[in-house]
Amino acid sequence: MLAESKLQAAQDELARLDQRREQLVALIRQLAQDQPGRICESTTHCAAPITNGSPPEKKIAFFRALFRGREDVFPRRFESQ
Repeated sequence: MLAESKLQAAQDELARLDQRREQLVALIRQLAQDQPGRICESTTHCAAPITNGSPPEKKIAFFRALFRGREDVFPRRFESQ
């Protein structure tokens, strides 16, 4: 009897979570449509606002932002004695 009530409670919780997930997916899609230049391929990942037609300056800035090093750890240059 106790296991049945726990099972029912878990199923009810899952149903509520599924409903909430659907609401959030709809919200994400709506917000993604409101942002020009962003293409959402799925509900969990949106592509960067860079396309093949973007100017080289934007592409370089995006690439450098992705692969930016930690300036507080590594030196900016090496000088041999």
